[in-house]
Amino acid sequence: MQAIGVDVGGTFTDFVIYDEDTGEMRTTKTPSTYPDPQEGVLRGLQDLGVDLGLLDRLAHGTTIATNAVIERQGAKTAFITTYGFRDVIETGDTRRFTGGQFNPNWERPPRLVVPQLRFGVHERVKADGEVIEPLNEKDVLEVIEQLRSEKVESVAVGFLHSYQDGRHESRVAELLRQHLPDVPYSISSEVVPEFREHPRFNTTALNAYLMPLLKDYLASLKSSLRAEGFDGALVYMISSGGVASEETALAYPVKFLVSGPAAGVVAGVYLGQLSGRSDLITYDMGGTSTDVCLIKDLTPEVSTRRIVEGFPLLTPMLDVHTIGAGGGSITWVDRSGALRVGPQSAGANPGPAAYGQGGTDFTITDANLLLGRVSPGGLLGGRMAMRHDLAEAAGKRVADQVGITDVHRLAEGVIQIAVTTMSGAIRAISIERGHDPRELTLVAFGGAGSMHAIPIAEELSIPSILVPRDPGNFCATGLLASDLKNDFARSYQTELEKGDVTRMESMFKEMEEEGRHILRRDGVTEERIAPQYVMSLRY
Repeated sequence: MQAIGVDVGGTFTDFVIYDEDTGEMRTTKTPSTYPDPQEGVLRGLQDLGVDLGLLDRLAHGTTIATNAVIERQGAKTAFITTYGFRDVIETGDTRRFTGGQFNPNWERPPRLVVPQLRFGVHERVKADGEVIEPLNEKDVLEVIEQLRSEKVESVAVGFLHSYQDGRHESRVAELLRQHLPDVPYSISSEVVPEFREHPRFNTTALNAYLMPLLKDYLASLKSSLRAEGFDGALVYMISSGGVASEETALAYPVKFLVSGPAAGVVAGVYLGQLSGRSDLITYDMGGTSTDVCLIKDLTPEVSTRRIVEGFPLLTPMLDVHTIGAGGGSITWVDRSGALRVGPQSAGANPGPAAYGQGGTDFTITDANLLLGRVSPGGLLGGRMAMRHDLAEAAGKRVADQVGITDVHRLAEGVIQIAVTTMSGAIRAISIERGHDPRELTLVAFGGAGSMHAIPIAEELSIPSILVPRDPGNFCATGLLASDLKNDFARSYQTELEKGDVTRMESMFKEMEEEGRHILRRDGVTEERIAPQYVMSLRY
């Protein structure tokens, strides 16, 4: 059996192919290609000389969903909700999830759904599930006509308390299928049937916002792979630390947010099992960002409430902390004359100055090259040349701004700032949460992770470091180590001593059967299915 993991990052696309019969493992990397990342995927497969007809499984991780949210490149999306509540997705609970609480120049980030595409229809369900106002289908049909005239590309539906009774949303879905059959939709009672309107509505709207984009990408990638002879299983990394089938991916694209770093965490757990170490911090420094995650007893922490680009979401995600510090992070000077590194990145194109592709900014990669930490022979086995002269010229421009005569001294300063920033990220998920770094092992990977692991470990008194084989391809290895996984949630609000245990058991069994049905559909045998129950409790 042959399987391959393909991880599309912000700077490079990584590949790991594993032959289960022979134990052989091969790797390669190619620069990521935007706006069409599948070009880099196909190029890497050609570089490996893979006979796609012999592949049994291809596991794919991509940043396409995250990039679409950051760049606001999703679909033209409409939102249908209970009359009187159409602006909940914007007013929220008055908190600013993008910071700037005391900044008078703060500006709200671009909306996912503009006000003229938010619609209220008459219906009402109480918090206990009682219907006190039936759905007014005439309202819905009038809204659908407006959606048609506005040429919307996707629709989100979220009604008050639909997590208790989703029949009104289901009926709207039926009407959308009848009258707008070519427009995809998301309903909150299927995407995230949990209480709290603001994050539930935002999660549903974001799911709808990403649907057309992801559908086009997955269809194009699948078509290209099939044309090259691939006929095996195609699965996709999700943010909770597993992989999902194409059908699940198309229905719930919101699960793809922060899915790239999740593969590295899964690989870290796998390495911990092999090495006999159970308490770890994964440290993944790539070309664009650094991702860190705490693992205790070989179990990474999972968060069901995350803020992604200012949007509160209700979806399970590995609790990965991301900062803008990668090999391509740009060095700059602020108004006060202080030296800064990141979060802006040179990315893959034009990339650091040393890449010789038109980039003029001095980056962490350029600093490492000047200090002799990167081979002047180039990256990717010499296929990607590194220009020492261009890196030095970019460094001198920054050095002149801060009054430093020795560009190598500047490079040392850049690395020190980056190390301090990354150490702060690890401190935030360990010391600030009551975990002692002296009891943990640092798992360093990513294209640049192992180069900076020792000073980070020294700063935090971490006693040991694990560097895996092919650290630059470790996330792709995590794709191969990931199981098919599905997450389900239901809300049951009660005081613990008043809770109906029979009802809780019934809800768990209902979710378990839903999960078993999906896994059986995806070809998983009954004996390989393992359910896990989790309850979220609070004071």
